[in-house]
Amino acid sequence: MLHFVEHRRGETISWRDPADIRSEIGETSKAFATLWERYAALEAARDLLRDYRQDDSTSEAFDCLAESARLTCGEMERYTEHLTELEKEMRDTLCLLQRM
Repeated sequence: MLHFVEHRRGETISWRDPADIRSEIGETSKAFATLWERYAALEAARDLLRDYRQDDSTSEAFDCLAESARLTCGEMERYTEHLTELEKEMRDTLCLLQRM
């Protein structure tokens, strides 16, 4: 839930309940862990397919696997950035709450 506080200079500052931020951090961390599991499985499949790459169908499967790994890495990057933003929001919120 978003809360609003009027600052000394008359500007309004918004903040979220730390419990809400903590909950979102937990959900994001779980999603990130799932992505790590998927990436580990993709790496294992890649290593298995690497030995059979001479076959055309295996080569196509390898290319699909590589693309899936790239997409997974992109998702992991986004979750990492989101976690960083949430941690900053939590620090800012806690500082604001201490000043109230």
